[in-house]
Amino acid sequence: KENQVLIHMELASVAFYLDCSFEMQKHLDKAKEIAESLNDFSLITRSYYLQSAQARALGDKELDPTKKDLLFLNALNLSQKAWEIVEREPDTLLKGKVLFNMGAAHADNPKGDPQKALAYYDEAMKIFDYFQSFDDYARMAIRKINLLVLLNPDSPLKARGVLEDCT
Repeated sequence: KENQVLIHMELASVAFYLDCSFEMQKHLDKAKEIAESLNDFSLITRSYYLQSAQARALGDKELDPTKKDLLFLNALNLSQKAWEIVEREPDTLLKGKVLFNMGAAHADNPKGDPQKALAYYDEAMKIFDYFQSFDDYARMAIRKINLLVLLNPDSPLKARGVLEDCT
């Protein structure tokens, strides 16, 4: 059954990148259902942060301001649920992924807190560096640079520092 959850999560991730929200939701629902039946904290956590990613993606596209706000609020709440599960655990790669998602829930939200996003990104990058998860670290660095440039378009020096840390 654990393999079924992982397959549904992979399919949900593929659907996310292909911009197929209905397919993503179908696989997320099934993954969460199986993960909860297994009572597996790791799989349940993953399902929450994938649901948060979906809410962010839908929020980006939503034109109605009220619906947009609700989607981004849902993204924040789902990432917080994932954090509540992993916060008592030692630093793990999963914890880094949840921090990444919490930062993204703030960074992608027009009403989010960019300083919280940067703090979450920094913590996630430390974990990714420790576990030598170079793909995650690189994705995080790109998001952090993007946010730094958006916050301070006249000062690319901070972004350059993040790039230098990647080498």
